Amino acid sequence: MKYILDNYGIFNPRDFQRPFTFGTPNMKPELVEYVIKTYKVDLKGENGFHIMRFAFNQGYIDLIKYLLDQGVMLQTKDRIMKSKATTMMNDKEEEEEEYKVRLSVNVFENVMDEVTHTNIEAYKLILENGGRANAKGQGVRNSLLDYHSMKGNFEVVKILVEHGACISKNTLFQCRDYRILCFLIDHAKQKILGKNLESLINNDTRLSGFLYYFRNHSIKNISLNRMLSCLSRALEVRNEGACIYILNNVTITGIEDQECFPKKIDSWLLDAIEMNSAECVKLLLDVLEKSQLTESYFDTIQDYKFELDSAADQDYYLHAAKLNNQEIVKILIEHKVPINHNFHNCLNNALFWAAVRGNFEIINLLLEYGYEKLDLQEEDISLFHISPDFVNLISK
Repeated sequence: MKYILDNYGIFNPRDFQRPFTFGTPNMKPELVEYVIKTYKVDLKGENGFHIMRFAFNQGYIDLIKYLLDQGVMLQTKDRIMKSKATTMMNDKEEEEEEYKVRLSVNVFENVMDEVTHTNIEAYKLILENGGRANAKGQGVRNSLLDYHSMKGNFEVVKILVEHGACISKNTLFQCRDYRILCFLIDHAKQKILGKNLESLINNDTRLSGFLYYFRNHSIKNISLNRMLSCLSRALEVRNEGACIYILNNVTITGIEDQECFPKKIDSWLLDAIEMNSAECVKLLLDVLEKSQLTESYFDTIQDYKFELDSAADQDYYLHAAKLNNQEIVKILIEHKVPINHNFHNCLNNALFWAAVRGNFEIINLLLEYGYEKLDLQEEDISLFHISPDFVNLISK
């Protein structure tokens, strides 16, 4: 290609520049560098910007350095988005500063927009020569920081944050790497963290930054409303560590604290049981009792009188028996959690499942607490291979 350009004189600088305007052309960066240095390619204004965007996208250091020496633009107005800037809406939960950054990112084009590579030298060159760290990332509403946080590219995240990239709620929520999440927590503004603590609570498939946050912050500085909201999130995603930490540290003084609880708490106890955590179940019941919510909380069992599936969902003993957790059954009884008597299907009965699991202790606890013996069907006995001793123990 170099030979053709040098010997046949067919090169047109305008034709060369045009493909860069519409995206990343399929050219070798070495050839682009050769053409720019050999021919009089206009690098002023958006022409230089688009070629720099190509060079950065390729992570081609020599061309990036040359273009920086030529003083090319590193940011320009987005011709599509600038006309929409005045119509962009601010999310109710979005911080004003975060909104301004998102607006700026969408109105301006950045040479680093949607770049996925991890060539740190390329990032340093751009950022240390006036480039802006707030750029678009791949995916809907993702910033460049969000994208690399999600992909676990620590060094890229580090250099972007050090040069002023905005750490948002989305950045924290998208993060999949614990080391990066801790770094983000250490460098995020306290206002962002304080209003988005729930975003730091994830399930076991994603490491949680919630407990890390409280290594350097006092839970006493967080309102009861916010901590109970965090508890709701922790129970929802089955994060036992976060649940126990919150339950051990929240201060409930009495009935006056009821207004601090979220509106929807009817699944809390079931979530705690499904975590198979006796400690979490006990602490949660203690909190409900201190706030005098216990009686109204268990009224939901009566609300499901004619809905058998929902009734089974609300039978806490049933779920504990299925998990074969004798300790949870004891705790439920100690806290006088009511029995659900509103259905007769053996498959939705705690006594039946205690027999399936072969647990004499749970059967005896349930019978002593008031569970009624069952009319077992032969097909159910055969299907679950219940031993005759257990059949006799739970049958009428």
